[in-house]
Amino acid sequence: MIKKGVFVTGVRKCGTTTVFDWLLQSNDFSGISVKEPQFFCLDQHTIEDYFQVYNRIYTNSTSVLDGSTLYCQYPQSYSAIKSKFHNPKFIVCLRDPVKRFYSAFWFMKGMGEKYESRNLNDILNTFEQGIQNNHSIIETENEILKRAKVEKSIYYDFINKTYHKIRIGVDIPTTLPDDLIFFRYAQESLYKSVIENAKAAQAKIIWLEDLLKDPSTILKEIAEFTELSDIPELSLPDNSNISTVATSRFIAKATESLRSIRAQLNIQLPKRFTKIVKSNLYERAPKISKEEYTRIENILSKSKNYIDYKTYHNEA
Repeated sequence: MIKKGVFVTGVRKCGTTTVFDWLLQSNDFSGISVKEPQFFCLDQHTIEDYFQVYNRIYTNSTSVLDGSTLYCQYPQSYSAIKSKFHNPKFIVCLRDPVKRFYSAFWFMKGMGEKYESRNLNDILNTFEQGIQNNHSIIETENEILKRAKVEKSIYYDFINKTYHKIRIGVDIPTTLPDDLIFFRYAQESLYKSVIENAKAAQAKIIWLEDLLKDPSTILKEIAEFTELSDIPELSLPDNSNISTVATSRFIAKATESLRSIRAQLNIQLPKRFTKIVKSNLYERAPKISKEEYTRIENILSKSKNYIDYKTYHNEA
């Protein structure tokens, strides 16, 4: 029987994997091999159906550690989880929204040209034109993605067709609530509703900037909040939250082919193997320039839902 549930949700590219991997070192979560089942934000089946699959995934563990990033985007996830777990603990990770926008773009770019073939400068130009025409960020990004689908400059079908097969090895017919969510670089960087929902769920909000600046203090707070009985060393790996891109077009194509084979054969590769491949065949994404930072900040700040690190701490 599952006794404990800790859910490391939060906006993508904000340190959820870093926090998840640190917690995973605790003996409280032995036998866990899946990071993001993303079940509790889905609505194609009943909660009971998903929970049966959930129990199979965590069959070797008495505690659940779930790092599904989409939960924070859908408030119904919190109520669904609370209906199945006694006193679940939620950790919501955030980050400088400008750097999150930039990192999310390069993360998708790092998956290969097939997934994201657009140029960042072109995307920013379109946002700036939309602002000049008095269009909202959401309206502008929706138009950008509508055009990208027609031009086939992004590849998003893999999310619906093979997500659960690739990620967790479960062949359950389902789709994610928004098949374009991973390409909503601006909308996912607007945190107002995420913060409101997190506070309503009594979640602990962690900013990546605080975690990197003082890891021992923040990790100790996480350990206390989640009531860990076995606390790992209060330190982070050197490569926390780094986006990477393939070193050549050939490597990118080979990676895309490997993903396709994995989907067809339902193969899950060991995490260690993936890390070795990334460290040898991939390199760090370009560092954001001052001009890029200013442009993205000017775009995001036009929305009433824009909340940056300084604003959050001044209001807290």
